Amino acid sequence: MIKKTLVVLFSLSISFASDFSADKWKQLFEQFQKNYPTFSIQDIKQMKSMIQSGDYDASARDMEEFLGEWFLEDETIEIYVTVDSDQSVPNMLALSAMVEAEGVITATGSDFEEELTYILDEEAIDDGGDEYNWACDDVYGTSWYESEDECNMYCESDCYFDDGDEEDGASANIMNMSFFEFFMLLFGMEPEGVDVPVIVGFFMDEDYDVQYVEGLMFSDDGEMLGFEADSVDLAAGAAFDSDENTITFTSLELKDSLRVTQLTLDGTIGPGTVDFEAGVPTLVPYFDEEEMFGEEEMEDVYMVFNDDSSGMEIYIEEDEYSGEMYTDTAYYAWWLDNDMLLINFFGGGEWVCNENPDDPSYWGDEDECNDYCDIDCEVEDQSDTISFSYEFDEDTLHIAGNVYVCEDETDGYQECLEDELPIPPELRDIGDAYITFGRAMVFTGDNVSISNANALIPNQFKVYDAYPNPFNPVTTLRYQLPEANMVTVTIYDMVGREVKTLLNQQQTTGLHGIQWNGTNNLGNTVSAGIYLYQVQSGPYNQINKMILLK
Repeated sequence: MIKKTLVVLFSLSISFASDFSADKWKQLFEQFQKNYPTFSIQDIKQMKSMIQSGDYDASARDMEEFLGEWFLEDETIEIYVTVDSDQSVPNMLALSAMVEAEGVITATGSDFEEELTYILDEEAIDDGGDEYNWACDDVYGTSWYESEDECNMYCESDCYFDDGDEEDGASANIMNMSFFEFFMLLFGMEPEGVDVPVIVGFFMDEDYDVQYVEGLMFSDDGEMLGFEADSVDLAAGAAFDSDENTITFTSLELKDSLRVTQLTLDGTIGPGTVDFEAGVPTLVPYFDEEEMFGEEEMEDVYMVFNDDSSGMEIYIEEDEYSGEMYTDTAYYAWWLDNDMLLINFFGGGEWVCNENPDDPSYWGDEDECNDYCDIDCEVEDQSDTISFSYEFDEDTLHIAGNVYVCEDETDGYQECLEDELPIPPELRDIGDAYITFGRAMVFTGDNVSISNANALIPNQFKVYDAYPNPFNPVTTLRYQLPEANMVTVTIYDMVGREVKTLLNQQQTTGLHGIQWNGTNNLGNTVSAGIYLYQVQSGPYNQINKMILLK
């Protein structure tokens, strides 16, 4: 019988770290993500806001306080869940060695003493569940895969079907390093701040009786030393409390192959709980990939609020391979309504085929959609208006808002949350859930462009395609000016008759945008069809086409 304890360590050779392949890393991390859903800030940003676009009356309240360029100093994402009955669930971050657990196990050697404060649940790196039943045993330990073909692709030894019934019990590992320090160790790097890496693994049967305890210690020269507790010592030296979800070691000795004691374990440790009081929104800890890996440099993110109620959000990033700098700019319209900041993000415009209403397909353009769809394709406007509260603290602007991911789910609310948000699977009686999104921004003193950031002042006149296009009911017309000038934006029908003058005013150099809601100069809604929009600025003139759908 295979011992399903610390899969990637307890059956390893000393050369594991140097031989650990990129494919193995990818597979291991994918399994981790399946067991413990992980979301980055970028993931959550892309989730659908349940605050839809609407007809808001623009207000000039305190608008002058917003105008200009703002540097993003800090960004926060928090997930809150409200339940209908009091309950507690294990802290999943503690079970996956993302944060320190509650309590400590002291591991004492002949000339050192280490405090083990992290718990790595075996299922974080080992998925022997229903989806991953194909397994193989090789130098990397036991690995599980979704199919026999996938198993044979990655495995150097024979694959076999494992239904997970060989052992009923649970195992975990206690370490003096976090999850990421653990993987540093696997890649042959010395974990920062860890003098002597120590890992202790234990296995329990279905009655929560501890069956065995094993340990690993890494010497200064990289040698991996393994130890094991005598079975006769386990009854008195190791005990698991299923009510408190803790394990206690009492002077438990781990011995080498010569039966010489090398480690002595003492103390109590457990993941702790997240406590939910009925009717009270509770903050749920989750794995923030961006915070852990530091993928985004906040100093490279800017928001610009223009006096024409248009704005832009600019990310200046460095390509990790070429070293070249590039920008990723998002455009939006903004306005103030009472005490709220309203921001309309322009997204979507995807073509959708509803041939199968339960599983619609999405396409990049109309022709491609029609090629594969047996019914008429429709364009889907995914623009959203999100409402933010705001306040000023000296030179800092704080904005915050809530996003309700599953609010429109009439059935399967619990299933929706489990799919969309990293909430503990043990949670029940969920009544509400939302994401709080917050930003702290500092005014840079610049009023229009971010030319100080990376030469974003355009060097030529250009009119971009309307977005979305086709559209219903609103599209955005964007253009860039190489110099300040009078700008006129006019809508015409296909026979050349003027429909509406959207803009006729002086504008500064840079990127600009203006919305058209499908109305004429009298405020009446026009019929569906093809329309032209003309942008004139001094010697520059360009006409583009757009389609209004009904």
